[in-house]
Amino acid sequence: VYRRSWGMCANGSCSESTSMVDGLFADGTDGFACAGVSHVLDTAAAPSYDWPDSGAASNVFVDTGGGLVVTHRPSPTDEAWVNVIPDPATFGFAVNGFPQPIPADFFAFPLDNNYGRQQIQLQGNWAVDSFFDVSYEIDFRGALSSPRPVIDVEIVELSLTGGPTGLENESPGAMGQLAIQALDTNGVPFDSVLEITKQLSTYAHLDNGEIFQMHLVSPPIILPIPGTSRMQVQLQTTAAGAPPTASIVAIEIMDDTRGFSFTSANATPPGCAGDANGDGFVDVNDISFVLFRLGQNNGPCGPGDANGDGFNDVNDISFVLFRLGTCNPGPC
Repeated sequence: VYRRSWGMCANGSCSESTSMVDGLFADGTDGFACAGVSHVLDTAAAPSYDWPDSGAASNVFVDTGGGLVVTHRPSPTDEAWVNVIPDPATFGFAVNGFPQPIPADFFAFPLDNNYGRQQIQLQGNWAVDSFFDVSYEIDFRGALSSPRPVIDVEIVELSLTGGPTGLENESPGAMGQLAIQALDTNGVPFDSVLEITKQLSTYAHLDNGEIFQMHLVSPPIILPIPGTSRMQVQLQTTAAGAPPTASIVAIEIMDDTRGFSFTSANATPPGCAGDANGDGFVDVNDISFVLFRLGQNNGPCGPGDANGDGFNDVNDISFVLFRLGTCNPGPC
């Protein structure tokens, strides 16, 4: 599976897909239909990956400088770390359309091994029916402590997903890809892609002690800044529906991040030269495995690179063909 759907629920346990059909029936009359389906998974069970290229969620942690780190494993032998850093200098806040220069506290912490949160906290005193506009920028850059030096990070694409309506615990956010250039074990630059998702939610702390989940008035604006590793977030939120006699004394903005590599973080080099799919045998299945990945750039010994030269090409097919039925040590 080269690409996969992402969970859209706040707890990551479900996703939603919709199909639309527009055409003609056999008698020539117009036909139109829509179908939707939701997928719910038990996230209490640990994930397992049956194939070397099935992918794995990135590990997420906070480094010594307080920044959120997302790990990236483009191949079994290489690992690069990316910092996800909100820029306090770009933070903007307005109440009912009027800008308010108010101090904001920024925190970063992991929710679990694969899910990180950046939290922005504001203190004040506002009516519960107020509208709040929030804007800030996030920078993606190579972590200084990365096992493999990161040369460059750039946002390839980033698109809005979800919205304030839909599944009950759906959170709006975005999904996209980061192009990462790093140095491999031999010091040679290589390019790879890290998929990311971001989900947003806001909470109001009321003076009666209640924590109230706020409503995003419209889908947030999440835009990559062209030619850079930065993205801009703009959202409008309100606590309408909270007890009318209460006041808001604090607001929390939750910005959650996940990463996903195309190769498994636990993948190990196959034991037999030419065993491209890692099943322990060198056979026609390995030829098919390589064929379907021709032209991909998955790094040395990545999925489909049977000979370990860093390219997915016809040389990998030949490499497998000459080793059918054997099991000898190889470059990968």
